[in-house]
Amino acid sequence: MCITINLLKEIFDAHDTAEVLGTPLGDDVLTRWEILKEQDAPPQLDPDTVYISDSLKAVTQSAQDPCGHLVFCAGPAFEKPQLPHTCQGCILLVQTEQTECIAQVIQERFRIENKKNALSAVLLDALTGGARVQTLVDAAYPFLGNPLVIFDSSYRIAGVTRQAMYAQESQTTDMLLENGGFSSGDYTFANRGALHSRVKRSKKPIIAFHEQMQINQLLVSVSAEKDYGHIVVNEFDHTFTEMDKELLMVLRSYIYLQMKHDELLRQNGKRPSERFILDLLDEAVVVSGAYQVFIYQLDRTFPDNMRCLVISAELTPGAVNMLQIHNQLEYLFANSRIVDYEKKILALIPVMPSGKLSDTSFASFQAFCVKNKLYASLSNNFSNIMEIRFYFNQALRALEAARAVHDVPGCYRYEDYYLVHLKNLFLQKEPLEVFLCPTLKCLMDHDHKHNTELAYTLYMYYLNDRNLVQTAKAMNMHRSSLNYRFDKIVELLGELPVSNTERQYYILSYQFQDSALEH
Repeated sequence: MCITINLLKEIFDAHDTAEVLGTPLGDDVLTRWEILKEQDAPPQLDPDTVYISDSLKAVTQSAQDPCGHLVFCAGPAFEKPQLPHTCQGCILLVQTEQTECIAQVIQERFRIENKKNALSAVLLDALTGGARVQTLVDAAYPFLGNPLVIFDSSYRIAGVTRQAMYAQESQTTDMLLENGGFSSGDYTFANRGALHSRVKRSKKPIIAFHEQMQINQLLVSVSAEKDYGHIVVNEFDHTFTEMDKELLMVLRSYIYLQMKHDELLRQNGKRPSERFILDLLDEAVVVSGAYQVFIYQLDRTFPDNMRCLVISAELTPGAVNMLQIHNQLEYLFANSRIVDYEKKILALIPVMPSGKLSDTSFASFQAFCVKNKLYASLSNNFSNIMEIRFYFNQALRALEAARAVHDVPGCYRYEDYYLVHLKNLFLQKEPLEVFLCPTLKCLMDHDHKHNTELAYTLYMYYLNDRNLVQTAKAMNMHRSSLNYRFDKIVELLGELPVSNTERQYYILSYQFQDSALEH
């Protein structure tokens, strides 16, 4: 960031009253600062320099120079009309009780910008020379002056000032370096108070106190838009200042470029089937005659019958161990194809010809999701890999529907929530009342007025194949009580709907009610 008059105004606005008088000149990029003093002859002002003064006489002397950028410091009682009306340059009027501090603030701002520019030049030179993340860390360490470590999205170490970290003589740090990434204690710290979630969303560094290490840490995500990982600086050699935060943001921008470059290389190095899945999800595949042969060969590598399992990692509060999820999927669902896509993990799971998934495997994965606070969803089965985008979306709809009913971690199957999805689609254009069949409306009105359950009784009757004995057993009622209810239903309706269409309409109408969908 370049220093401009408007930037200085923003800095002083935070505590004092600052106002720009006149128009900044040219591109308004200031490269140095100088104290403007009273002189016998007006000075020749440099357009790239910002002049600081608390002398009205000095400002008046410089008023005719068209090249001046001036910062005039005055007390709160100072009246703006006292400034010269014939000023040709640009004046930043700062009214404050601490006029002597203005020069110190501007001096510090120039010092920070100069150091940022120097760091940026070093990192740019390293980046263009074919750097790795570790190379950038080594280049940035002399500027930051505190130990730092960079984690990728799987919480593995991507770059670290190893010797400086060892110098801290911390058991936690030693374990981190030995593991090459997060341990269980690190996950606990990252998830405490939703710290990691705040770091991922924040576009500015966050300071947090690490209780085990008894040290402050400066944390920032590599990118707030896509999870490439995060950067941690330990407050070991010197106390954090504004300089540290701004230098960290410079390093962050170069780490982002390097990690994005590394991601592109990894994408090119993926197996053809994995790249093909990502292309299908991005709708980047155009089927032509020549490409059809390739697809035919590739399609033979996918299961004959599969389901799309999606883990929405972005919904889990705190840090998510992506590597652990990959390992668990590979363990529970053999021969699965697993890819990372838009902060989600997608797994193509082979299933039986009937479309069923092993109950044991599903129950184990459900328990894994609950334990690790993961939200996952499962589509219906399909066999044509070209349709993966549709079933990926279906899995997402299953999770939306499930969370609308009960928002708790777990793995949810579309077949269990298809009615909620259908209802949501209908309600996008019509109110629910429009859909309900007349028979149900009649019985619901009576139930509401007389506190009865005739609508539910007829619903259970249809579910039990219109068998009164089975219905009474399912409702845990005496046969005579059920007969009494049916006499009342016939009295209200005249006769019971008997056609398949009428019965299906009644059942679906009843199930579309919130009370039915919540069970």
